[in-house]
Amino acid sequence: MKSLGRSLRGVQRRSLGLTLMLMAMSAPAVAQNGPVKLGVLTDMSSLYADNDGQGSVVAAQMAVDDFNGKVLGRSVQIVAGDHQNKADVGSAITRRWLENEGVEAILDVPNSAVALVVQGITRDRKKLFLATGAATSRLTGDECSMTGIHWTYDTCALSQDTTKATSRLGAKTWFFLSADCSLGAQLEADSRKVIDATGGKFIGAVKHPINTPDFSSFLLQAQSSEAR
Repeated sequence: MKSLGRSLRGVQRRSLGLTLMLMAMSAPAVAQNGPVKLGVLTDMSSLYADNDGQGSVVAAQMAVDDFNGKVLGRSVQIVAGDHQNKADVGSAITRRWLENEGVEAILDVPNSAVALVVQGITRDRKKLFLATGAATSRLTGDECSMTGIHWTYDTCALSQDTTKATSRLGAKTWFFLSADCSLGAQLEADSRKVIDATGGKFIGAVKHPINTPDFSSFLLQAQSSEAR
């Protein structure tokens, strides 16, 4: 737990440091006298709650504490929200934060569908979005934003490493068992490109609901496909 805490703290500190630096370069931010508000938009109650959730809020606050709670003489305040893995909920929280509550940057956002919505809103309003929880490569692809920073892994990297390594072990036929969400769709699409490039063959696919506890029927479909 201590090792994980240090790791989370290090990631949040570096990413938050980048965010604060970019905000400090913004003239409107310098002109204001109130606190710099950073919104940690995360999953507090479902499948990403253990990886992100309250831990992301705590890690962000630890990073703020490392900066002595201030940037350019302004105090830094963390606010948090639960997007519930719903794009409309994430959109509503983001709009309220930016339009009514003076939040100047959105952080974390596990769930790619929610992250894409948040990126669109922050792009339109010229606010910063630091995606440390979402993985879709669309954040730096067709939905790229001048005010968006994709800090951690993405589906392009995941598909390249895993698919190429598995292909080298002799796997030539593939069956996809993908989460029925933006992340699953993009990871499958990026992986198919790598499979095609390595001479592999795609022979079937099935999608499962996110957060399902039972994969038995999906695994039977994969088994019956006889994919390697």
